[in-house]
Amino acid sequence: MTTAKDLVQESAEREELKKLPDRELLRRAARALAVAMIVVADAFLRQPQTVVNKPGEFAVLFRALTACVQAVSAAFRASGK
Repeated sequence: MTTAKDLVQESAEREELKKLPDRELLRRAARALAVAMIVVADAFLRQPQTVVNKPGEFAVLFRALTACVQAVSAAFRASGK
């Protein structure tokens, strides 16, 4: 089973991303998160029955996205931007 740690360590972009200044890295993370949130929201709007049929999976996804938003927000606050 692939883990998040495996994905990060095996990423071809890893070294390039490590070279980015914090501001650019945060901008890219925020943008990627915004794209993910929009894609997920659109999917649930098209298939609202998923929330009813798979509430556990929905809850896990929603919690994960919420944690991502909180982390990116905290990083922006800490950077003073």
